[in-house]
Amino acid sequence: MAWTDDHKVKIIVGVLGALAVIAAAVITGLMKSDSTTVDQKTGGDGTVCVQASC
Repeated sequence: MAWTDDHKVKIIVGVLGALAVIAAAVITGLMKSDSTTVDQKTGGDGTVCVQASC
């Protein structure tokens, strides 16, 4: 099977999606365990806001 650019794009998008899910899970875990020291909120666009300043 020959690798086309389309296949590469789909694989890259899949890997990036998986990494994003993992990163979100890690950030959520850190926020739950570390919520007393820093008031963190996640913005709607995925940015992490520290003390309500993004």
